[in-house]
Amino acid sequence: MAVAVNGGHRFVSKKTLNFLASQDVGSILNSKRMEVFKNDNCTVYYSERENLLTQVWKDFASFENFKNVIDTTVVLSQTRRVRFILSDTTKQRIVSQECSDYAQSKMPLLVRNGLKKMAFVLSESALNGMAVKKFTQSSKHELVNFFDDEYAAKSWLHDSSK
Repeated sequence: MAVAVNGGHRFVSKKTLNFLASQDVGSILNSKRMEVFKNDNCTVYYSERENLLTQVWKDFASFENFKNVIDTTVVLSQTRRVRFILSDTTKQRIVSQECSDYAQSKMPLLVRNGLKKMAFVLSESALNGMAVKKFTQSSKHELVNFFDDEYAAKSWLHDSSK
């Protein structure tokens, strides 16, 4: 399929068309997220329209890099309206117990700052999934859920009945 772009033509793949057909295109186009932080292991985005902070993790994070992301998340929850956090761990390697404990220690503060729900998109690594689930079980917060893909995670985050 060809789409006119500034008088020319740009071709859209069948995969892209199928994806767009399965999504709320208006929501996707209006979700304008901006990058607010980046280090070697994580990029953090914020969408004011969705009150959503998204963490996209990759590789193994040192404690210092992990702590910087968590601290940035806390600061953003204090300075912006962050009601939802989506943590995409699909490309992240296992986190240390020290990292898990640090993140767990910040959950009460995030909740006090207005966090309503947090969704994790889990990697295919069973070990990393277990580490993330262990963190949330020990944090005793029912506002956390786990997903295989970002679309399902975002749907749950924005579903006010859950």
